[in-house]
Amino acid sequence: MQDIVPKGRSIRNIPIPPERARKEESNVVPIKKAYEKVDKLTRKLEREDLHLQKEISHLKKEESHIEALRRARAEFEMHNSGMVGRRGLNKKKIWVGGALSGVVGLAIIISTVFHGASVTVSPKVVAANVGGDYTAKKSAAKGELAFDNVSLKQTGTEIVKATGEKVVNKAATGAIVIYNNYGATSQRLIKNTRFETPEGLIYRISDSVTVPGKSGSTPGSIEAVVTADEVGEKYNAGLKDFTIPGFKGDPRYGSFYARSKTPLSGGFSGKRKVIADADRKKAEENIKSKLKTTLIEEVKKQIAPGRLFFDKSYSVDFVSLPEETTAGSDVVIKMEGVISAAVFDKNAFSSYLAGEVVKGYQGDAVAVRDPQSIFFTPKSDFRPGNSASISFSLSGTALFEWIYDETTLRDALRNTDREGIVSILQKFPMIEKADISIRPFWRGSFPDSADRIIIKKAE
Repeated sequence: MQDIVPKGRSIRNIPIPPERARKEESNVVPIKKAYEKVDKLTRKLEREDLHLQKEISHLKKEESHIEALRRARAEFEMHNSGMVGRRGLNKKKIWVGGALSGVVGLAIIISTVFHGASVTVSPKVVAANVGGDYTAKKSAAKGELAFDNVSLKQTGTEIVKATGEKVVNKAATGAIVIYNNYGATSQRLIKNTRFETPEGLIYRISDSVTVPGKSGSTPGSIEAVVTADEVGEKYNAGLKDFTIPGFKGDPRYGSFYARSKTPLSGGFSGKRKVIADADRKKAEENIKSKLKTTLIEEVKKQIAPGRLFFDKSYSVDFVSLPEETTAGSDVVIKMEGVISAAVFDKNAFSSYLAGEVVKGYQGDAVAVRDPQSIFFTPKSDFRPGNSASISFSLSGTALFEWIYDETTLRDALRNTDREGIVSILQKFPMIEKADISIRPFWRGSFPDSADRIIIKKAE
């Protein structure tokens, strides 16, 4: 049989049909498109400057993979330029191997650069009915509800047309701060308690007050309004120090004292332009209304995050200031408004209230989700600025939301695989449910960096 083979003929010498040659060349097209896609993805990665900067250390670990991608690209370019030897390996194997190396290398880069996770947390929430009377103290002991006082003041004016002149007799007024440096026990001072300046001028408080006891070496203090014992400009005394004559001969005399907070002014005796009583009353009511609105808005601006201020947890006092006259026949009515607002620490208030109304509450960190859903009603004589304690009632339905620490949760989830997530979350009983998303989708564990784990609260 061997003798019938034509001389000089070999399978290696049989020419490849043109149709087959074209088919092999056509195989290059999808490979070329694959590399074009790799090019586009590579350029996209280069545009992600922020991510690349943060992850430069991770990219360095993958230098070998990047180099493989570069080699594959070089082989591709060499082939296109005819630099591959005539007797090189099968073209299809070269293209497929290079493309696969590139894709694998790119996948590794993407997996490293974009590795992250997000956790949407649904915290534990309990609804409870609130109702009852409560007391809060400025100096609260453990287990008691504490409050702080925020005080602001503003002056308002209104111009009223004068109707004539008459003899006016007015006593000077002003605000003072009363100090208790005697002992830790509070001291009640009745209405009209006298206060005396070094010159012997006598002023009396307009309302009874309770001066808190001192704390350590810090005297207890409270504000009050005083009015001169007599009318006239003589008592317009500016800022003064005061003693309490009623304590003379008593050890308390040297330890209870007062100092002006505002000048003592407004005293007058003589003829002055006057306005009708009805006009005066209307002007004063207008001033009070405007001052109250403004003061409440200003207090709200002062409330720091994590603090609670209820709609009615305040008192406002008004003091008439000396009237002024214009060049014409007008009188300027002036008043000062002082607001004293009771403010609570949100977490402390929530924990205290939960202890009162939530069955089985164990002292966990909680927060009332919408504090304004609770109605705050002050009791009579509610004066946060002048009292060591305040009384009020609460009513409504409160939603108590358990608080979790995001930093602790992130640290616990680092490097955790999908199978270990459940056991991790079991250590956070304040979390009712958590939805997990890890990217890229083929990664099976959380990143090793806590910065790549985003914690969000479910809406």
